[in-house]
Amino acid sequence: MSDPRPGKMTLIEIVQNILSAMDSDEVNSIGDTVEAVQVADIVQETFYEIIGGLEEPHRSNAFQLESLSDVNKPNYLKIPGSVKDIEQLYYDTQKSSKVTWEKVTYLSPGEFLQVSLNQSTSSNTTAVTDFSGAVHYIINNAHPTYYTSFDDEYLVFNSWKSSTGSTLQGVYSMALGTQMPSFTMEDTFVPDLPADYFPLLLSEAKQSAFVNLKQVSNSVEDRRSRRQRVRLMNNIHRAKRKQSSGVNFGRQANH
Repeated sequence: MSDPRPGKMTLIEIVQNILSAMDSDEVNSIGDTVEAVQVADIVQETFYEIIGGLEEPHRSNAFQLESLSDVNKPNYLKIPGSVKDIEQLYYDTQKSSKVTWEKVTYLSPGEFLQVSLNQSTSSNTTAVTDFSGAVHYIINNAHPTYYTSFDDEYLVFNSWKSSTGSTLQGVYSMALGTQMPSFTMEDTFVPDLPADYFPLLLSEAKQSAFVNLKQVSNSVEDRRSRRQRVRLMNNIHRAKRKQSSGVNFGRQANH
């Protein structure tokens, strides 16, 4: 089988290419043989390994946070599990009953704690107990202006406007950041990678398949993957953009 590099490939095309390189039985679907399923699993693992270290502008997506709807934690919103980092965050303050997006600024936990302590003397403050047992002093008559995260699972805001609701609502949030893509075990599935990353995916998956399924190394694919990584890293350094202030949760996708 020819090696269709570069360019995007479906999962079955990647599996067929790897099986051919290993002189294994031909398949028309990833479910045809046990070995084809094993190769597909290897492709999935390799995909997530690559995605875990990928910092590309095309991964920035707009998404909403999740409501916690806990009156004991009115200033909390939950980070969707697929989110790796947040670059920018806005909250709809609904001025004059119209959609009005106001930017909410990220603070480090230490900076947020200082803001909380400074707010403790205000007459419009609610004491909110964190999951850890720590108490934060939250303004209860203003829309949020700052946020942080103490556990990479929840965002904590410095204020909420109790007259508009008992808690902050995810539906009024809008974030821009990196979301981890999913991987589907279907023949026609095309991994969510830039086209120039497919040679690396193919090389590293093929190398892993030789080692794990044939118990032999593949020096050709090893050299290819090294060249691809060097080339891609050089491209990233040339095109790297300046990041906005935000928070990186360092998450890996579940697989």
